[in-house]
Amino acid sequence: MTEAALIQLGASLIAVLFVAWLVGKMGLGADPRIADADHAIRLAEEAEAGFRGVEVARDRAGFAAIVQNAEGRMMLVRAHGNFFAARPVDARIVGRLDKDFLTLTTPERTFGAVTLQLGKDAGMWASRMRTLSGRSAEPARSPAWPPTEYPEMGSRAGERAGAVVPSSEGTENRA
Repeated sequence: MTEAALIQLGASLIAVLFVAWLVGKMGLGADPRIADADHAIRLAEEAEAGFRGVEVARDRAGFAAIVQNAEGRMMLVRAHGNFFAARPVDARIVGRLDKDFLTLTTPERTFGAVTLQLGKDAGMWASRMRTLSGRSAEPARSPAWPPTEYPEMGSRAGERAGAVVPSSEGTENRA
């Protein structure tokens, strides 16, 4: 190797080590997790002034948590990039219960849907959401039949497209 090639190799190595150090110093590439209930409460309290969490439902993996205060208000905390984001849980949040999983969908598209694996407590937290919204968390459904009514396309559009639909006699008709 020539002297110029060795200098170029050394400079490249120094540049790569500097970038790796800088990435570590900035905290990029970290895997943020909610460590425990105290951590979740602290995150919720940082997100909203005056919020004082007393009870926590933490996802088993630590990516999200629901924090409830003494008045019954709830805050959803989730990992968002290298940081955490929190939103109040209110009537606009749609909950879906599927065995040990509770999926909360916010109207804010950038926050997205959050699925928490809560184990046996998933049903209890879904019922708490029911008191907030006046509706229960919807059970997960598997489609038994394709939808046959699309208001924006006119009535019974699925039948016109050839979907199998139940007839009034209980047998299947291919439209």
